[in-house]
Amino acid sequence: MKKVLDSSLESETAEEEVKEAAKQSHLSGDEVAVLRAEWLKGRKFKVRLDVLFSFGLLTYSENPNLENYMTAVDKVVKTTIRENELLTTYCWYDPGYGPCVQDHTTDDSYEDPRNRPNVRRILVIAAIPIFLINGISIREAREGICDGLQKTLQNGELVLIAKRGG
Repeated sequence: MKKVLDSSLESETAEEEVKEAAKQSHLSGDEVAVLRAEWLKGRKFKVRLDVLFSFGLLTYSENPNLENYMTAVDKVVKTTIRENELLTTYCWYDPGYGPCVQDHTTDDSYEDPRNRPNVRRILVIAAIPIFLINGISIREAREGICDGLQKTLQNGELVLIAKRGG
């Protein structure tokens, strides 16, 4: 019975597998569903959350290389999770997935206050995949990650890490 319940969690046809389990065990579908629900109570679930964030980047380049910035974001996320007890307990970050640029566009309305020629602002939208286990809300995870990123953007640390090559 446990094997059938295990496989039903990972299947797109979980409902059919519950019915099959009922046939095999001579239990009604409702009885199998109750057993499955009780079995699930103690399980930890992993959910992937893509935390989206954006930032502006002043550059001379029309198409800047954003790889070092994503490497810097990677380092900031690792530090943020390590330094936040709630995130350390309930979030998991796999650098193999890493942050990635979703979109970047030139802000045509930007006017450089110092009148530097050819300086433009690029607006970058990036995603950071975080895995959550039950015990933390999506809001808490998103706010924790974004707070860490916001602090490093405000104090200039993100740019310094990126300029050092990530």
